[in-house]
Amino acid sequence: MDGERAWDATVDELAGQPFVTARKGHWAHRLLDRLFAARDLTPKIVCESDEYSAIADLISAGLGIGLVPRLCPPQRHASPRRLDSH
Repeated sequence: MDGERAWDATVDELAGQPFVTARKGHWAHRLLDRLFAARDLTPKIVCESDEYSAIADLISAGLGIGLVPRLCPPQRHASPRRLDSH
């Protein structure tokens, strides 16, 4: 991750955490729904946006956590993690 420290996290560990994600129907939102549904869980979505940069900014501001593609520029206060879906 280009010098950034990353930690692995599981869906079970993230259950109950506030999520910032793309709008319903977007591939990222569908992925989040599928990851949680596989564990009989529902993500706690607190905000939706169409722009990854806005999602990353909201996560960085502390509104919640989220799935953000690695292609997004790293945010100053972000703590990137790899999600283990198994």
